[in-house]
Amino acid sequence: HLDEAHSWIDRSLAVNRNFVSLCMKSDILDRSGNASGAAKVLDEAIAGAKESDVISYAQTLRRDNRADRAVAILEQFEVKHDGSWSISRSLGESYDAAGDRAKALSHLNEALEKAPGEAEKEEIRKVIQAVNERK
Repeated sequence: HLDEAHSWIDRSLAVNRNFVSLCMKSDILDRSGNASGAAKVLDEAIAGAKESDVISYAQTLRRDNRADRAVAILEQFEVKHDGSWSISRSLGESYDAAGDRAKALSHLNEALEKAPGEAEKEEIRKVIQAVNERK
């Protein structure tokens, strides 16, 4: 079915080249064994991405048990776009889902330091507490 997926995503990209479609193309290439092609398309996706798009996509990947892919995308976005508190939080949640507690807590603590308001800080504290309780 990957051939059919290639065909559909190429048609979609011909009409509207956007972050979600480019990420889907990258996923299809990756699943087809074309890691270098997947990386190139992902670079294009991230170059034009909005932070909210990246975070939303990372949440989708975590729900699909693909936390490692979420981490990779968030790390790449963070490097290219001076990571914000919300990117740090999403990285922490993604590392947690991937089973890397130390990196999860590191990014969550970074998010806590950067968070702009008390409401955001309280949400992050709850996530940190949940990670610590899963020891």
